[in-house]
Amino acid sequence: MSFVPFPAPAARISWLDTVRVLACFLVVVCHSTDAFVQTPDGSIDGTAALFVSGVRACVPLFVMISGALLLPMRGSAEEFFKRRFSRVIVPFLIWGVVLALLPLPKGESEWAPVNAFEARVHDLPHSAPGKILYNIGMLPINFTNSNIHFWFLYIILGLYLFVPVISPWVRQASIKGLCAFLGVWVVTLCLPYLQHVPGHEWFPALHGECDWNSRGMTYYFGGYLGYLVLGHLLTRLPALSPGKAVPLAVGMFALGWTITHQGFLWTVLHQTKSKDLEFFIEFLSPNVALMTAGLFILCRAFPLSGAAGAAMTKLASMSFGIFLIHYWMLLWMRDWALVKVLPQLGAGPAILLVATTTFAASWVVAKLVSRLPGKRWLLG
Repeated sequence: MSFVPFPAPAARISWLDTVRVLACFLVVVCHSTDAFVQTPDGSIDGTAALFVSGVRACVPLFVMISGALLLPMRGSAEEFFKRRFSRVIVPFLIWGVVLALLPLPKGESEWAPVNAFEARVHDLPHSAPGKILYNIGMLPINFTNSNIHFWFLYIILGLYLFVPVISPWVRQASIKGLCAFLGVWVVTLCLPYLQHVPGHEWFPALHGECDWNSRGMTYYFGGYLGYLVLGHLLTRLPALSPGKAVPLAVGMFALGWTITHQGFLWTVLHQTKSKDLEFFIEFLSPNVALMTAGLFILCRAFPLSGAAGAAMTKLASMSFGIFLIHYWMLLWMRDWALVKVLPQLGAGPAILLVATTTFAASWVVAKLVSRLPGKRWLLG
């Protein structure tokens, strides 16, 4: 099997717009589940658990899009960094400041990493000058409670740094070579299952890991880089016909979703630490990778054209703006839904309502911002 030709630098791959919109919506749904997954008695809502496990492909899909579009790098590293970093870093900084200034509803999330300075502003209201300065000043270091979803932007910037490094290899690599790399990557995704599952420590240190060395044999094959290469490989391979793609993609997604969902429910019963709840729904897990690849293959098999394709492209052009603003919008929608929707309709409808209204409202904001001068610096 041979590669399809490299697309021209200016060429737009229409079906990737579908992937981008899907990934963006799944991110919104993912964040919408947070407030509804746990019931008042401390148990897990069954319907919400299905949503939690079913949307985990959201972040990996974004990384695969980057791999499909950016590998191998075209032009010089200087040109690449100037183009890509300006499209991410400037909006990242502008919206980081904006989000630090915007008011938040009561019950501000407290999921940001703790650091040496966080304790000094922990009890301050979001609008306090000290809290605002802290949230802005932390932007070069890490995300805070004012921009929790920005964790992904640090990840994608790190991957951009690596694109010029691996591009020469990607350009000349055979299908066999790319699959060999991804084979080792899949092994790294499976290693946590060998090391431990919630409540059971089996081999917590593997392949050279120990108290003074946390980086084992396959450390440099792990991480989101695998999704970058996977996105490139699946784009460069000839597209499958719908008749072949549908059963393959649906089977992959269904298997991955089943493992993710059942594993998540199992961790609820057996977890001994709060972080263990994330074990089976980690973005870097073989079951989530299976779901992600399935959705990617499925979208490629059904490229949109005509009016539908044009509409999807326009929506995709707003996706980064939607991502940047959606979490702030969601916090307000969430508090409203907890009081007005959840008691009457249940967790499933509440999640869908919060996600769709947040997505739509965020699109409206992004669309309005796109009409401002210098929209490139605001929306990437």
